[in-house]
Amino acid sequence: MLRATAVAALCWGATVVTFRAAGTPGSPQGTEFDQLLVQHRRDISTPAGKAYEDAFMAHYQTNFGAVLGACIQKSGPPTSFEVIYVVDKDGHVTKGVAKAPTTLTACVVEAAQRDTFPKPPFSPFHQHIIQNFGP
Repeated sequence: MLRATAVAALCWGATVVTFRAAGTPGSPQGTEFDQLLVQHRRDISTPAGKAYEDAFMAHYQTNFGAVLGACIQKSGPPTSFEVIYVVDKDGHVTKGVAKAPTTLTACVVEAAQRDTFPKPPFSPFHQHIIQNFGP
């Protein structure tokens, strides 16, 4: 079961791009991604954390449509993915961990690391992104 906490859609060519920040119930399996997902859930469990998730997603949705388009041109046909970004006190992504790393996720993470997001209420903040591509 997936609980979406923020959703937006952008059009890129004929592809609809959907962004979601989500808390996914379930126990961690011990991978780095799963450990960071547990931390993400903790981070958004507070009012300040939830508000920051909304601010992060607003920035992401505004700025990453073009990034995704450029990354897709470099990597080929898009595939859905999940990434957890680790955000420092100044709003910089210090790390991005994909559930299943691909050329596309590497490109998007590199772009996120060059960007500056809103400053989180505490750091590190763990932001979960679910990126779906579909009709």
